[in-house]
Amino acid sequence: MNRMRQEILAARLGQFGPLGEAYVGRFRFGHDFAGFAGHFPGYPLLPAVVQILVGQIVAEDLAQNETGAPLVAAAVEKAKFVREVRPGEEVLAECRRVMLKGCAGFEVRLSVNGEAASSFVLTAPQDAA
Repeated sequence: MNRMRQEILAARLGQFGPLGEAYVGRFRFGHDFAGFAGHFPGYPLLPAVVQILVGQIVAEDLAQNETGAPLVAAAVEKAKFVREVRPGEEVLAECRRVMLKGCAGFEVRLSVNGEAASSFVLTAPQDAA
């Protein structure tokens, strides 16, 4: 497991699990979180690539719990980043299974205090659908 994944998992607040129709994970990234390094000096923001990795980690846990098989993500579709995520804020990552262009995938939404931060869809390879 790479360092960034380890640090994201260390920022997890409790276990992942169902909440309504979604599968969720909660995270809080401290000022010392490696993802903030250099992004941006004096004004740290959680990078988009880290937000995608957070969603992937929650989707992987959902896939593992549902099927026992690991998630294989081939692409990120429909990505939107609409709110800055700052150190110390609690991030809620919601994940749902979807079909997009005939491919199985996971719709992911990240929010802070009920306010949308980002959304995207992780899609599986065509032959894995």
